[in-house]
Amino acid sequence: MRYDANNGITVMLIDTNVKFLEYFYRFLNTKLPFNFIPEKNGTRALLTADKTPVHLFLMEAKLTEQVSGYKILELIKSDDKLKDIPVIFVSSLRDKVSVAKAKALGVNDYLQKPIVPEEIFERTIKFLSQYLKFKILIVDYEEKHTKAAMKVIKSQFPYKCEILTANSAPSAMEIIDTQEINLLIVGNNMPIVSGVRMLAMLNDQEKLSKLGVVFCPEELSVEDRGTLGELGIEHYAEKPYTGALVETAMNALNIKPLPEIEDLEQD
Repeated sequence: MRYDANNGITVMLIDTNVKFLEYFYRFLNTKLPFNFIPEKNGTRALLTADKTPVHLFLMEAKLTEQVSGYKILELIKSDDKLKDIPVIFVSSLRDKVSVAKAKALGVNDYLQKPIVPEEIFERTIKFLSQYLKFKILIVDYEEKHTKAAMKVIKSQFPYKCEILTANSAPSAMEIIDTQEINLLIVGNNMPIVSGVRMLAMLNDQEKLSKLGVVFCPEELSVEDRGTLGELGIEHYAEKPYTGALVETAMNALNIKPLPEIEDLEQD
């Protein structure tokens, strides 16, 4: 599933009932730490999702337009870019035939209106945590630092993640060329090509802006500091790595921890 740190985690809300859509948007936007895009036109929603990474669709089955919610669902599930994004119907249609039709087309969950807050919160968090997975690349010449970073991320990062490692800039660049990396954790002291130089090369290839970056500022020259400033690197972590690395990584990815349902109910 696509992820862009510039946009964060995004949920698309689709309903042609404008009053409900506005209420739904305010209701969720004040409770959950994600970005919500409300859209009353299903076709336009698909065009938006094709350009902006979306990680969950919450939509009505009965859209009062020529293109129904079922057709939008069918288009999502047949699109290579969108098919892995979970779709939850939040619908006024309650009969067994409507539910069965949605399930046959691949809907991931079906909730009935009126909204039950606990259900919406639980399902939204469940599907985002289940389907959204981050790929993290740790680049460091020293194995002890790589292992330390892996240990911290594995034990404390609140989302599913896959961790890859590289001990040189060339091997890291090869991984970035062939895989959809979301976050780089980069040390500077590497042979031949330093961490700073590697980031500059990624920037020249127009790949840096698509990545979250946590840089470990070891033995930086004045020139290196200037280069990092020009590249817009904002997130740094000191060695040896501690739990603070996780918070910095989440800031670089533009995400927040998944809330507990109990905390939402108390608000």
